[in-house]
Amino acid sequence: DVDEDLDAVVAAEHAPNRLYLNEGDGRLTYQENAFGTGAYDTEHVRTADFNGDNHPDAIFVAEDDRRHQYFLGRGDGTFRNVTERLPERSEGNALDVGDVDGDGRPDVVVGNTGEDGQNFLWLGDPERPGHFIDATASHLPQESDQTQGIALADIGHDRSRCTRVRCWPSTRLAMSAWTSRTAT
Repeated sequence: DVDEDLDAVVAAEHAPNRLYLNEGDGRLTYQENAFGTGAYDTEHVRTADFNGDNHPDAIFVAEDDRRHQYFLGRGDGTFRNVTERLPERSEGNALDVGDVDGDGRPDVVVGNTGEDGQNFLWLGDPERPGHFIDATASHLPQESDQTQGIALADIGHDRSRCTRVRCWPSTRLAMSAWTSRTAT
C-alpha cells in the first residue's frame, strides 16, 4: 500500500507467498492470498516499482520447480499477476534488483543453480514499462555457476554497476564491463 509504512513481503518455500501490511504502529496484518494460493519452491523475493506507477511490485524466484512469479502492485495492498512477462524460467536460488544499466529503471539479476547454472540479467524495457529485456547473452559472462547468493553494489565506488555472485566452489565478481573475475 502507499501509506509510507514499511510492509513485509515473504517468499515462502512450499507454501503461498505472503504479504503483511503495516498498520502504522508496527503491527503487521496478514493479507491472505495477496500473491495467490500456489505453493512453490520459492527462494527469494525483491520489490521495486518495475512499471513506473509509484506502487511497489514483487518478483519471486523458485528453485526446484522453476515457478518464478511476478506481480504488479495496485497501491492498495493488492497485486496483479503478470508472471508471463518474465523472460525465462530457471532453478533460481538468488535474486537482486537495481539499476544495472543506469537508465533509471530497475533491472533484475537472477542467480541460478542446476545443470544449466547460467545467471540471468533482465533489463527494464524502456518501451514497455513493467516488461523486461533478456540481456543475459550480451551482458553477463556465459558461465554455468551454482549461484547461492547475488548482490548488486558499486564495489569500486566509480558509479559503475558490479555484481558479486556467490558460487560453489568459488566466488565471482562481475564488473561493469561484465567480465568475470574470481574473487579472493
